Amino acid sequence: MISTRQNKLHKGLQSFPVKRVSGNHFNSDLDTVIKEAPLEISIACGPMDNRRKELLSVTMRTPGDDFNMVTGFLFAEHFIHKAADILSIRFTGNFEEETLQENALLVELAPEVKIDLSTGKKFITSSACGFCGSSAFDVSAHEGTYIPIVNNEMISVETLYQLPATIQSFQGLF
Repeated sequence: MISTRQNKLHKGLQSFPVKRVSGNHFNSDLDTVIKEAPLEISIACGPMDNRRKELLSVTMRTPGDDFNMVTGFLFAEHFIHKAADILSIRFTGNFEEETLQENALLVELAPEVKIDLSTGKKFITSSACGFCGSSAFDVSAHEGTYIPIVNNEMISVETLYQLPATIQSFQGLF
């Protein structure tokens, strides 16, 4: 089940005791910061009677919207091409330790989704755009990532200028 927006915000925040300076006095207080925690991403793929489970990546992220983040990652890396390629996503963390419950998840892919992990590629996943650390930009490696527009719809310049503010209004922890 995907969390409500308020629950997502709560999961991404953490409070710490601090000492605030007021003149020449220290006052005890709590300060709230955006949390960062590791997420282990595994996939299950292949025919239903012969599934393989593979560790795909470990990344740092702000907890709260993990299912959407992982879906976007799988799409951007060409593992999936449509929502129906994912059968389910569920947390598989350590359920005896509350703080570790949502630090690992498993994505069950549809049986027809073909995954070739024979290259042994491991993903170092970060919040960077994906080109950091690359020695060259390979355009062909990124073909097909975006769904082309098939009609002649136009977007006004005014709408384009408003998009950054619109997007930021949906990023409650940014």
